[in-house]
Parts: sequence; C-alpha cells; structure tokens
Amino acid sequence: MIFLDATRTMTLAAIILLLLLGLFESCSLNEPISIEHERGSIAGMVFPDSVEATVSARQGNADIAKTKSDSTGYFHLRNLTVGVYNLLISAANYGRYTKNNVVVYEGGTTAIEDVYLKPMPEQILEVNPANDAQDHPVKKSIDFVFAQMMNERDVESAFDINPDVGGEFSWTSNSTRLSFIPTAQFKTNTEYTVTLSKSATTFYGDSLAFKYEFKFRTEPLHVIRTTPYDNANSVGTGTNIRIQFNSAMNRSSVENAFSILPEILGDFIWDTNETVVYNPGSYFAPQTQYTVRINTSVSDEFGGKLPQPFTCSFQTDPLRITSYYPQNGATHIGISTQIVITFNAAMNQNSVETAFSILPAVDGTLIWDNYYQFRYRTTMGFATETEYQIRIDTGCQDKSGKSLPGEFTLIFTTAP
Repeated sequence: MIFLDATRTMTLAAIILLLLLGLFESCSLNEPISIEHERGSIAGMVFPDSVEATVSARQGNADIAKTKSDSTGYFHLRNLTVGVYNLLISAANYGRYTKNNVVVYEGGTTAIEDVYLKPMPEQILEVNPANDAQDHPVKKSIDFVFAQMMNERDVESAFDINPDVGGEFSWTSNSTRLSFIPTAQFKTNTEYTVTLSKSATTFYGDSLAFKYEFKFRTEPLHVIRTTPYDNANSVGTGTNIRIQFNSAMNRSSVENAFSILPEILGDFIWDTNETVVYNPGSYFAPQTQYTVRINTSVSDEFGGKLPQPFTCSFQTDPLRITSYYPQNGATHIGISTQIVITFNAAMNQNSVETAFSILPAVDGTLIWDNYYQFRYRTTMGFATETEYQIRIDTGCQDKSGKSLPGEFTLIFTTAP
C-alpha cells in the first residue's frame, strides 16, 4: 500500500515536469510576450490664457513630463505612467503654482481645477497699494502680505522705492506682513515705483522667482477738513476757521491764497505744517453767510498745487444774548449787584440802550465793557425784597443791522 502511494506521487511529479518543459520549449520558439499597463494623463486650464505656462509633472525632484498651455490656457500631459505626481506650473513674470498629489489612473484623464497665476512671485499674496493704484494717501504705508515667513533682513535689503523717500520697516511677529512707513510723507500727485528684487528670501532660503515691481500715484494736494464744515448752520459768531490739508504746506502761500467774504480781518495761527487757523480780530456778523476761498496759487512744501480752488461756506447764528447775570428767576440778589449782558456780536450801542428797560424803574448807568457786553450799575442800589424785570426789545441791533429775533426778559428778586 505504501509502495502504491509513492508510485502515484512520482507519476504526478513526472507529469508536471513534462508540462513545464513543454511550456519552456514553446516560449523559446516564439517572441517573448510583453504585458504593457495602460497609461493615463492630466489636463487643466491656466489663466490668464495669454501666458504660455510651463506645466511639469514631477516625482521627487525629477521632471517626468512637461508641456505648455496653448492660446486658450489649456494643457494636457499625456502618456503618464499610473501613479502620483506633483504639478509645477510657471510662466515668465508670474508666480509659480504647485499642486501636489495628483493621481493618474489607468486609461483616464485627471482634470485639475482651473489655475490662476498671479503677476507676482508666489511668496507674495498681496501688496497695498495695488499696481497702478491712484490717489494713495501721502502718509499711508506700503504693505506686503507674504505667503510664508520671510527673512526680514533680506527683504528689507531687496526693497527699493523711486523717487526715494525715507521711511521705516515694520513687521508682524510671524514675519509674514511688512509695512514701509514714510518718515514724513510721500510727495503729492507723484508716481512711485516699488521694487522687490529676487534677493528677497523666505525664512527657509527660497528666493523670489523674479523681481517684482509695481507702481502707484499719490493723491493730489487737497483740503481734508474744515471747521466750520461746508454748509454748516448756526455757527457761533466767535468761531475760528480751521483748515487741514493732506500735506505739509508752504505757509506763506496758504496765507496769500486765503480770502473770506464778507471780509473780516484776522490772524493766521499754524497748529502743524498741515493745519492753519484763521482767528478773526472780531466776531462774525450774526445770521450771515460767509465763504472761505483758497485759490490755486497755494502749494505744499514739495511744490504740489491744488487742482482747483477750494471753497467752503457757513451760516452764523442769529443775533442773541449768550450770557447774563443774575440768572433768570434768581432770588436773594444783593442790592448793589450789577446786571451783566453779553451778546454774540458787536452791537450798535445806541440801539441797545434804547431797547433796554427795567421795572420797577431804578436810576443807574449802562456801561460798555466792549462792543459785545455791557453792565447796568444802579446809582443808589436796588430796593430790598423786590422783584425786578429786565427787558431788551427787538429794536436792539448789532453793527451790521441785524435785530434781536425776540424780546429778552430777565426776572430776579433782591434779598431782604
């Protein structure tokens, strides 16, 4: 029995050996059979379509395949072995774009999302002002936003601005945002060119793909704000006029270019090189419209001119009494107290004295401290425990002929 099993085992082994020998003989008599795996491809669109972008499929540091986008922006990397690739897309004077882990399947085309190349190196996400920006404020910084940590010293060395302007660099703590802050200001209405050369590097030593350059134009000379503001109403007659420019000014040119109608004489006081105050020598006339004008002869310290004349108008308060003593309704007022009345304009003194009355009547003298204020001083004093009524009627006028819009009344009671 054991002999029979051994015999069967030997017979089976012999059959298998004969089959293998036959297969070997058949292969040796014919061409070898090569089994080729089917390949795949990668396709996509690159914008702007006017650039001829180079598209590389890479594995490790090696370029496996390379092509260029056509006039529509379309590219197609064909005949790629099945596997995983990293795509590198670049164009002259545009930032590089990298897409990792693109999988190629047998017999298929892997489509990637549209690629938009920026006209700046890929390390730079944003600049402010943007290229060709207009009306950039003369004291506003130039800002860079980077995609990764930068070597601050290399970036600062690579920075240039023309025309030259002094300034300081300011970085955020993670070295991804840089501001160039002018020490004084940029010139008005001037085109500046900012350059960041290829020597600017990241924290890890990667340099810019190309020199990046952009231009901007600063704002023209103009008035930022005035006090009173244009078309203001009920402006106090004792107000000063404050004018703030956007640039350091040639002071004498401002003072020579300034005018106000109706005319009122005054003095110029400079708060800063940008801000001038016109201090009238007297109060403005009440209920009057004034117009301030600065003509185009004015200039800043850099020769910048106003593009057109500047005008600002405001309306003053009506004629009114701004303060008085005693207060209306006051009691226990001393019999020797003087009545004090103050107006908001230079007054026609005769009209005020005619419009003034006191009941019960008491002898006294009306004394003017200036054109805006008078005192009424009694000859013998007020009577004790007596209610007095002071009236100034609408016949009261200022020097320009404006009348008090309503009668003024003041009541007080003297002490026992």
